[in-house]
Amino acid sequence: MKRLKKPKINKTLIVLIVVFIVFIISGYKIYKEKQQINELYKKCREIQNDPNLMLECKCIPTFAFNKTYASGTVKEKTSPFCTCICDIGQNKQHIFEIRISNNKKTNR
Repeated sequence: MKRLKKPKINKTLIVLIVVFIVFIISGYKIYKEKQQINELYKKCREIQNDPNLMLECKCIPTFAFNKTYASGTVKEKTSPFCTCICDIGQNKQHIFEIRISNNKKTNR
């Protein structure tokens, strides 16, 4: 009488499945990050084109500007959003940062 062999799962197949899953998850994270960056650029362009600004400005996400002008306390309580470089006339430029508060609202 012959014994029926249990089918063995090939270890290579398991490794390939795990690598495929990691690849899918990594791809999704990269896609979401790219979407967030594009949204940030879009919001900075909206600020740049705001008619209330009344200056000719170029606004880009602060991470792309690679410099921050915030003081220590401001850095602790806010996150960088956009950095705008504005022409204030007479060949002078003014650089300012738009930051988002890290404080969470609490109901009291």
